[in-house]
Amino acid sequence: MLQPQTQGRIESILVSSGQRVQQGTPIASLSLDQAQANVASSIAAANSVQAALGTAQAEQQQAEAQSRTYFRP
Repeated sequence: MLQPQTQGRIESILVSSGQRVQQGTPIASLSLDQAQANVASSIAAANSVQAALGTAQAEQQQAEAQSRTYFRP
């Protein structure tokens, strides 16, 4: 039974029709362009979330500092 370990478009066939192969022998190479694009997109999204978190934390610190200034006992 053939099962790819990752998704991708077949780039080249590495064996001939009818050729015997051992289990684990690569029989095709895949183009991973889409997978690499997905990884890059996920990294960009994670960086964006981290930047938004940093902004939110800075705004919270600023609001806390202002509240201490306005509501001094």
